[in-house]
Amino acid sequence: WGTGSKKIWTEVERMLDENLPVILAIGPNNFGLFSNRRLPLYVKRGNTYVCETSTKAHYVSVTAISDDYLTISSWGKKLYIYKNEFMMYARKYSNFLFSNILVMRRK
Repeated sequence: WGTGSKKIWTEVERMLDENLPVILAIGPNNFGLFSNRRLPLYVKRGNTYVCETSTKAHYVSVTAISDDYLTISSWGKKLYIYKNEFMMYARKYSNFLFSNILVMRRK
């Protein structure tokens, strides 16, 4: 489970390139200290990303990655995560033990 925070996007790209599922955990807040903190999830309207909802303590499937955003599926809905916000959320309000990916490799 998990990879270093500096390698997380490289691993996501590799797994997508190898047609492996990418399961991303958006971890819970640390010890309830930041219980109101949630990670924004966006929809795309034209060329603009608009915050649709937010989450914490949730698993999603990553379906694509760009320079700035992850395309995800959450309960069958196509949403986007701003990568910098995910990293800030994991560092400041959760941690990389709980906010990370399931790393898979082909044999």
